[in-house]
Amino acid sequence: MEYWHQTGLDMLNEVSHYEAIYQFMQNKKVLDLGANCGAFTYRALMSGADKVIAVEAGRNNFEFLSKQPFMQCFQGRVELINKAVVGKKKTKSVEFYEGTFGNTGLSGTQYRCGLEGFQVYNVDAVWFNDLINETRPDILKIDVEGSELDFDFKSIPECVKIIAIELHDDLAKIEEITQYICGRWRNIFSCRTIDNRREIVASL
Repeated sequence: MEYWHQTGLDMLNEVSHYEAIYQFMQNKKVLDLGANCGAFTYRALMSGADKVIAVEAGRNNFEFLSKQPFMQCFQGRVELINKAVVGKKKTKSVEFYEGTFGNTGLSGTQYRCGLEGFQVYNVDAVWFNDLINETRPDILKIDVEGSELDFDFKSIPECVKIIAIELHDDLAKIEEITQYICGRWRNIFSCRTIDNRREIVASL
């Protein structure tokens, strides 16, 4: 059964990128930052995750995610948060964009993508350090379209055994974060660069 909208093929490609870690989901707590329409959340739940906390800032994406049929099937095992995850402590809200096909990000980055028909609005924010230490997941997935560059990755608690992340745009910053992640989570399932984006999946 299809659970996603017209971006379905892209979403399924994204899900397949994380294929190596679904086998480790059983009875684990998963934090999905940038849940979009729920492809990763769905696979995590289907793979036996005890709980998935899905965080999505996009207004339309979040509405679509909250109405996914699988949400009814996994009541009690999934928590939805409609906020933007930011790296600066005192940020209460951010200006956000959302494109026609579910593309989202901080306002300004839409021009990099050449998107048309996007809408810009303010969305409540949550500080990465607070969220990661309050939820204390076993598995962390991050795909927040550039916001991750401001995150304090050293604040990630020891309970996070697996990390899957997309890094965007700033090549120097991408290299710096890559060095830290691959130095801490040394079992590298995947590390690939596509244009101005790097995808890393790794475990302790």
